[in-house]
Amino acid sequence: MENKIKIEVLYETRDYWRSYFAYYFGIGNIFYWFFTFFAFGLFLAFFFLGKQTELPDFVNVILFSFQFTLLYGFVMSYFSVKNGRRNNVGECEYIFSETNVKVATRFFSSETDWIWFYRAKETGGYFFLYNRSNQIELLPKRFFDAGQIENFRNLLRSKLGSEAYLKKRRIN
Repeated sequence: MENKIKIEVLYETRDYWRSYFAYYFGIGNIFYWFFTFFAFGLFLAFFFLGKQTELPDFVNVILFSFQFTLLYGFVMSYFSVKNGRRNNVGECEYIFSETNVKVATRFFSSETDWIWFYRAKETGGYFFLYNRSNQIELLPKRFFDAGQIENFRNLLRSKLGSEAYLKKRRIN
């Protein structure tokens, strides 16, 4: 008989914020948006100033790019949280097995092989599963039963190996 871990999750507003902050403020997204705003700022600087562009103009472009990157992350997180709450998509059921991950909500159901996930991370209150389409599955620990957390860690270690960044087991 295959060992399965089943959890039923009811996401709260704080979970949405945590998920979208993890996505929009991930290193990849920060670099992507910073360099996008930086390239656009350089274009504007050269377009409007031409040959009169000087070092302080480049510093201003860098500062504005950084500010727009942060602003973009916060604004997108806000609207994503608002949209998630409005659509009431916070009720999910996850079933983790040796072969796949099943997710069911009232809107959809999916079955995904473990090969689709490339990394996992554990924090104090959450597990993050990163998949190849650059999405994050957020799993709050408060919905796991006492024994399920260690079983889930072992499953992540066996499926993701060194890409499972999990907390060490405490030995008393």
